[in-house]
Amino acid sequence: MSSEWFSPVAAIASDHVQAWQGLAKALERVSVLPVETGRRLITGDATPPPDQVADTLRELAGLHSRQAQLEAERDGLQLLQARTEADRDAMQLLLARTEAERDGLQLLLARTEAERDAMQLARARAEAERDALQLALPRVEGECQALKHRLVHLQEDHALDLATWQTERARLEAQASLGGQLALDDQKRQVFAWIEATLLQLPVLRHALEGGQPIAAEEVLALLTPLQEGLATWGFALIGTVGHTVPFNPVLHQTPGEAPEAGAPVRVRQPGYSLDERLVRRALVVPVPA
Repeated sequence: MSSEWFSPVAAIASDHVQAWQGLAKALERVSVLPVETGRRLITGDATPPPDQVADTLRELAGLHSRQAQLEAERDGLQLLQARTEADRDAMQLLLARTEAERDGLQLLLARTEAERDAMQLARARAEAERDALQLALPRVEGECQALKHRLVHLQEDHALDLATWQTERARLEAQASLGGQLALDDQKRQVFAWIEATLLQLPVLRHALEGGQPIAAEEVLALLTPLQEGLATWGFALIGTVGHTVPFNPVLHQTPGEAPEAGAPVRVRQPGYSLDERLVRRALVVPVPA
């Protein structure tokens, strides 16, 4: 590329070289004229014609003018050569930049092609998944339809079970209500059986007291014994025995005054009661004198 680009400059330089060579020959030819004229004057030869001298001077002046013109052209040629070299360097720099941009474009093209291939692969994968979904869609729709039918059947079964449960609940509640009433009646009859002797003998004792007849303690105890047995049947138990001395327990015992220390001897004045091992009433105790 460089030889073709510089060929015009080389042609101009060649023309200038030929011009300078012609100027040098002309100067050499003109410089011989004064020497020849002096030789003729010394030897007595005839003086050269004035026309010849004038022509020689004109030719010399033309040669000097041509020399100045060639020197100006030489300077212009050197400037043109410098500018041409600068343009050549700029062209080389532009060429290097263009090649770099070309390499960048090639790299970008390769990356774009890789991304295109990846997108094509992703598209193919998406299409395959779409086809799989389209194939599975009838099966899923069938399963959904079956689930809908099953849901309808379950709702119907649930409504039926709910109605059955409500009916059974009403029956059980009625039965429980009747059973509870029957159980309550049974408990009332049981309580009456426990205190029946007391209820029968209490008016008799009251009539005897009103008539001034004495009543023995055994008769009163006989009236209270069925009531105590009935309480024991329900789970009530005595805490302590009246008149017995026991260690003081602040959980099971209470005192009418200041409570003694735990473990101190006390005497039971009134028993306490528990129901199924749960405390109902603490026993009343008094300290034993030292």
